[in-house]
Amino acid sequence: MTNDKFKEALIDAYNRGLDVKVMVDDSHKSDEDIVALKDAGIEVFDDNKSALMHNKFLIVDEKVVWSGSTNYTYYAFYRNYENAVRIESSEVALFYKKQFDELIAHDVKQLIYASDEIDIYFSPEDNFKRKLISLIDTSEKNIYFMIYAFTDKDVADALIRAKNRGVEISGVFDESFNKNQYSKYDYLKSKGFDVKLDGNNFLLHDKVMIFDGKTVITGSYNFTNSANNDNAENSLVIKNTQIYQKYEDEFFNIYNEGKN
Repeated sequence: MTNDKFKEALIDAYNRGLDVKVMVDDSHKSDEDIVALKDAGIEVFDDNKSALMHNKFLIVDEKVVWSGSTNYTYYAFYRNYENAVRIESSEVALFYKKQFDELIAHDVKQLIYASDEIDIYFSPEDNFKRKLISLIDTSEKNIYFMIYAFTDKDVADALIRAKNRGVEISGVFDESFNKNQYSKYDYLKSKGFDVKLDGNNFLLHDKVMIFDGKTVITGSYNFTNSANNDNAENSLVIKNTQIYQKYEDEFFNIYNEGKN
């Protein structure tokens, strides 16, 4: 969190008497804005482990959840390609609150939320990769993705299987992360995939895959083994055609600005 507006809003909420708790990855616990929260009296927790506490979610009044790829930074809101979803549901908010409390206690248990409209997975305990590959393997018409970090060969090979059975697949990778030797951009390109590098001078920080005109995957989960096996992450599977259309429009905006 480096956006002062968020720091100030949290301190203001605390000063109005709200219960405010914050959890950060331990590598950021001494950041200026985090220290300012502590100095104001807000309880701040960290994960105290080498893997990332990579979640980006906010729970308000046990009835609203914000989640997605968006960190609370200036660049996330004004420079990067990012996405966020706002969910109004006491049931979902309490589900996230349970995860938050378990993260604070360093005692995280398997916890999957499933409904007609949304499924929610937490990593590493829920093995979200299995769900992601299942969606790829059962896709019928099209898959589009925009991704910051994509190094997981199992996911890449699932896309190859889908392409070989006739599914239309297009994707956009973050150009800066593509310098990573394990990026699957060149691997998929060599298999004839329609993939591009983003045209933004800053980051393509999304972690999105969309399927068949009806299903959206988003959250904090990059397509990496670390996201599945080590990091604290949250992933949403949204089953809604109107939301799908919003994401498809955004995908093609980014795709059309991309570079081969």
